[in-house]
Amino acid sequence: MLTEIKLQFEKIIDISTEENKKLKAKVVDNEMVIAKLTKENLQLKEELSMKDISTDTKSIQCDYWTKAELPFDGMVTLGKKVCLYNANSSYELQLDECGLTLSLPDGLFFPVDSTVHEAAAQGLWGGDFEFPGGTHLISSVCYISVSPTVPELDKPVTVQLVHCRYNSGSFLYNRLRTIPPLPPKM
Repeated sequence: MLTEIKLQFEKIIDISTEENKKLKAKVVDNEMVIAKLTKENLQLKEELSMKDISTDTKSIQCDYWTKAELPFDGMVTLGKKVCLYNANSSYELQLDECGLTLSLPDGLFFPVDSTVHEAAAQGLWGGDFEFPGGTHLISSVCYISVSPTVPELDKPVTVQLVHCRYNSGSFLYNRLRTIPPLPPKM
C-alpha cells in the first residue's frame, strides 16, 4: 500500500515536472515574442518620426516653414501686399481676402534708425476642403516676410487670422462661429 502511494506520488511529481517544463518553455516563447514586438514597435516609431507627415487634413493648423520649404506647388495666390515701415512708425497690413491682419508696432526694434524695412504678406489657398453649405473660407496659408532681416524684435508683431465665418440666414447660424483672431508672437 505504501508502495502504491509512493508510485502515485511519483507520477504526480513527474506530471508536475513535465507541466513545469512546458510552462517554462511557453514563458520563454512569450518573452521572445514580446521582445520581437517591442523591437518592431521601436522601428515603426523611428520610421514614423522620419517620414514627412502629410498636412492635407481638413482641420485648422498652424505650420511654420522656411522659405525653401514653402508648399507653393498647386496653391493659388489669394492676395499679396507689401508695406514699408521703419523703427519709428507703426503699420497695420490688412489682407482682407485672406482674413489676415499684421500689426507692426512702433519701436519694433532697436537701435532706432532711418532704415526702411519691407513687410510682405502673401495669402495662399490650396487643398481639397469641403465646407457645409452657407459657409465661406476666408483664411489661408499666409507667408509673411520682413526684409532686410532684423536679428531680434523688441516688441511682438501680431498676426491675426480669422478662420471661418457663417451666413446669418443659414442653418449653421448658432453652430459655426467666427473664431476670434489669435495674436501669436513672431
